[in-house]
Amino acid sequence: MITSVPELGYERDVSQYTVQGQRVVSVTEALQIAGVINLSGIPVDFLDEAAKRGKAAHRGTMRLDLGQIELEADEIKSVRGYCDAWLKFKAAVGFECLMIETAVVSTPYRFAGTLDRFGYCIGHAVPYLIDLKCTASIAPWVGLQLAGYKRALIDMGWPLAAAAKRIAVRLLPDGRFVQHTFTSHSDEADFLACVRIATWRLNHKEVCLP
Repeated sequence: MITSVPELGYERDVSQYTVQGQRVVSVTEALQIAGVINLSGIPVDFLDEAAKRGKAAHRGTMRLDLGQIELEADEIKSVRGYCDAWLKFKAAVGFECLMIETAVVSTPYRFAGTLDRFGYCIGHAVPYLIDLKCTASIAPWVGLQLAGYKRALIDMGWPLAAAAKRIAVRLLPDGRFVQHTFTSHSDEADFLACVRIATWRLNHKEVCLP
């Protein structure tokens, strides 16, 4: 039986999640606080521009998948290449979405997040858990990120998620895509270790959540 998300409130852009009235760490925050994601050496202007581009691409691909907009719409002109790349990936593997930009939570481990896509490919019995990236490369920590979403899906009562392939799809501005599959069996344990470190640092007030 699928369980509901208990009192989960969130704002996607700032990744602020609450469970049962208490602020909990997000998947990305856990990786950042544990030091797995380290953006300290990257210029702020570059990060801001990349964040804006990524949000626009996510918004465009989401609206396309929900049937709320056409690829030719002026609203997605600035990210047309990324959106085209996503549609090409879907066509290439026959991907059908079950979840689109869906909030998930692990009550046992006290973290939450928003996965990009979860679904099936035509002809494949194994579900796909997908994260969309508009970055220059796929960082190793993306495997841990996807492992966190997968753990949360299982904890919410989706046992079929246990067999899901974890895939990052890098969308390129020229309409091409690059697919990367994460297969390490240690990714979930490594992610949960990050959650424990983040929780310890938060409890000892070494860091604070926004």
